[in-house]
Amino acid sequence: VAVPASSRLTYLRFLFGRRARAMARLRRARQLPANPQVVMLCHGNIYRSPFAAAVLREIAARRPDAPMRVSSAGLLG
Repeated sequence: VAVPASSRLTYLRFLFGRRARAMARLRRARQLPANPQVVMLCHGNIYRSPFAAAVLREIAARRPDAPMRVSSAGLLG
């Protein structure tokens, strides 16, 4: 059974709109900030925390419904 492209598009819009509304309700219920900031911290900010921040940015980029700001910092230097 072939489904017209317009029907598939309408269903996808419905599905993603529902997901966005559910995430908004969840964010309100938990009172999460709209754009949380995550700081990856290590000793010198030379390798570990920049790498971890890059990995987390990549993961966050795949989740447009949960934007976040990611940065790295070091204790020394």
